[in-house]
This record gives sequence, C-alpha cells and structure tokens, in this order.
Amino acid sequence: MKPIEALNRLRRIGLAFGVTHCFVAAHKLGIFDRLVERKTVGQLARELGIEPDAVRRLLVVLHHLELLERDGDTFWNAELGGFCTSTSPVPLNGLADLDPFLHMWELLPEAMKTYAPVWVQALGATRQDIWDTLYRDPVALRRFARYMHAYSVAIGQEIAEKYDFSPHRCVLDVAGGSGELSQQIALRHPHLRGIVMDLPNVLDVAKEHIAANGLAARFTTQHADLFEGPYPKGADVATLSWILHDWNDDQCRTILRHCFEALPSKGVLLINECVMNEDYSGTLENELYSIFMLVVCDPGARERPFSQHRAMLESVGFREVEHRRLEGPRDLVVARKP
Repeated sequence: MKPIEALNRLRRIGLAFGVTHCFVAAHKLGIFDRLVERKTVGQLARELGIEPDAVRRLLVVLHHLELLERDGDTFWNAELGGFCTSTSPVPLNGLADLDPFLHMWELLPEAMKTYAPVWVQALGATRQDIWDTLYRDPVALRRFARYMHAYSVAIGQEIAEKYDFSPHRCVLDVAGGSGELSQQIALRHPHLRGIVMDLPNVLDVAKEHIAANGLAARFTTQHADLFEGPYPKGADVATLSWILHDWNDDQCRTILRHCFEALPSKGVLLINECVMNEDYSGTLENELYSIFMLVVCDPGARERPFSQHRAMLESVGFREVEHRRLEGPRDLVVARKP
C-alpha cells in the first residue's frame, strides 16, 4: 500500500466521529422536520437563526450521507432522511439521541484498563444514580424510550414477518420498555394478546404506545423486577429484546430462569440480540456495540456468539435452541420449554 493510500484510509477512519456528530446535530436542530419541504440554505438559516455558511456546510455533509436531496442551494429530505422526521410512520430519529453516550465513548481506554463502565468519570454519577434519575424524569425517560423505539418498530415488524406466531395466543414482552416490539408483532397477528413487563414509570410510556396503536383491548402492562421476579404468567411466547447483552452470564441465567418459570410447557422464548460469530466477529456495527457494552455496562456484558446463548438457555431448562439470522441488526435465538 502506498503511503498516500494509507493516509486517505486512516483519515477516513479518524474523521468517522464527525459523521456521528453531524447526524446528531441535524437531529438536535430539527433539520429533518424542517426539510419535509424544499428550502434554500437562506430560508433554513433564517428559521434556525444560524449563519447561512454554517448551515450550508452541514447540509452538504448530510447530502453526501444520502440523508438529503439537493438542487443547487435548495435541500430536502431524501427517503432515508424521511425516516428521521418525528412524523415518520417508522420514526428512526431516536437513533440520534446519543447523549450522554458520546462523551462516554471518549473514555474507552479507561473502560478497557479498568474493565468497568465509565459513568462516574464521564458524568460524575454511578450508573444506578443515572438510571434512578432517568426514571424520575418523564422527559428524559421518553427521550431514552424514543432511542429504543427507533429499533423496536422495524425489528418488531421483521420478527412478525419471519416467525410463525399462529400457534401462540399471548406474548410477554420482558423488560419491554415502550412495548413497541411486541405491539408490532400483535398488529400483524390480530389473534395475539400481549403483556408488557417493566418498571412502573416505564409502563406509563408503554401505556401511551398501546393506546396510540389501538391495542388497549388486547394488551395489558404488569410491573415485575427483572432479577427478583416472578414474571407475569399467561403468555405462551416471551420476547427478550436487547436485554441479555446488558448483563454478565450469571445475571443472564437469572433472567432466563424467570422466563422459563413464566412460560407453560411447550412455551417459546424469542431472544432478539446481535448474535456474533464464534470467533466474536460480526458486522462492524455489532462489533462496535460489543465495545459499547464495555463502556456503559458492568463487567461481563457483551454481544455473544450463539454457542453461549445456547449454553445459558440449556442450563436453565430450555431445549431445541436454534439461531435464525435476520436482516436487521439483531437476530433471533429461539428456545422451547419442554
């Protein structure tokens, strides 16, 4: 490789953080909502109260990222940018709600050296303090729910399409947050009822989503502690979506044991996680997410290969464990209770 080629590739890698910050800035400034209609740089600059030259520089980058279309000095949302509006049927704007994680990523070397999350170093408070505050703040809680919601809608739709729910009657959404994943499944399969399980303040958000989706007659919410249990009974299929990667193996087994006890004989558990290859490789995004867990979670939290999922599931009694690769960022691990 020529030195100039190495320079170009390493420069691209080194500036990748700028892509993230441009995406986050566009979201914070409300640019995607404003560019539902075509606007010139001058028009948008006046609306934002920002120097036109600064606006143009950001819009040019967003166009390069295929988020915007352009005709000279006029810009508007491309199809991809349309998903970043607050009115999109599948709103993905929550993916840009990355505070405070951006600052925590800066402390990755510290997280690696200590093999511990960096909440205190980044924010001056422990992880538990941060989450306790989040649960008490309705605005912050809904902002975080919007981040998770951005994943749950599209992934819930894919699971609803790819997995056969016809034998089932009720789905339990364990630590379901807004419950959007299970609700998307139920919207496609109208014979299903649902139970969203989470903490009380989170269930307030879930109730809002249940009402908005017109599922109040089919869905209920129930409070249960993820580790203390017991989980609600009455469902014959349960979902665990992006839960296990937050915890070490022993904690995961506790969660799985509660799921096992909540399900009837022949019940099914659907685990929705980034399943890595056996050598811990995967897509670049999933490899980065495993690093993300190192920065924000306690030691042992990580994205796992299928063999580790299967071992944990079988250790608590599940059988017929299989891995189904999906198109989205997370796969399905399917396990059955004898």
